[in-house]
Amino acid sequence: MNLRVLGCWGSSMPNKFLTSFLVNKNILVDAGSPTKTLEFDEQLEIEHIFITHSHLDHVLGVLFLADNVVLNNIKKQFKVYSSKDTLNAIKKHLLNFDIWPDFTAIPKDFPTLRFEAIDEGETIKIDNLNITPIKLNHRVSCLGYLFENDEENIFFCTDTGPTDHTWKYLKDKKINRLIIEVSFPDRLKQLAIQTAHLTPTLLFDEIKKMNKLPDQILITHIKPHYKDEILKELESLKQKLPSNIKITTLCK
Repeated sequence: MNLRVLGCWGSSMPNKFLTSFLVNKNILVDAGSPTKTLEFDEQLEIEHIFITHSHLDHVLGVLFLADNVVLNNIKKQFKVYSSKDTLNAIKKHLLNFDIWPDFTAIPKDFPTLRFEAIDEGETIKIDNLNITPIKLNHRVSCLGYLFENDEENIFFCTDTGPTDHTWKYLKDKKINRLIIEVSFPDRLKQLAIQTAHLTPTLLFDEIKKMNKLPDQILITHIKPHYKDEILKELESLKQKLPSNIKITTLCK
């Protein structure tokens, strides 16, 4: 799989782009920053958008992708997948003509956004990929996405707090690349749990729940304010993991 990190930060700061991943040029996982990081012709290559949850830093780009297409008078439709609760929240609170035009109804003859509600375990096949949503533990309805093909498996585990359900669901799966969040340093553990996020130590506790350890752990969603502190704690975490597991951060 061709994976391009468009944004990986847990807060918006100068040159710190919000969560967004591009897979094989035509699939977006979360939409924090596609219009800030992709040229317009690259934006037009996107066909499918998988949203983990309704928080603004993960959905903002959906609004502006649609806007860019309509303003350029291009007939194109993005398929947007997520849980029914997430799609309803986006429709109610954002695409309501008060905050932003409802591009699920504009243009009238061929709306720019097409919402597709999906349930946990409902595998969607796109090209040579099987994409399966799996529930995470967050303050709102939230899905992680398992991408599988003949070459590798990638699990996008963006915003989550401690969870048993997710790892039980994946108990028989070998994950080659685990993309998982660490939002706060360990001293803010209680805040992390309260907001359903992870710290380095909480991440280590989650890894211990996995039956099959991933080949590579890619850290995302770091809050820029705590970057140096988190990176230092992640270095200590590396010493506790088997030497064959590579742990790196996407947030540089």
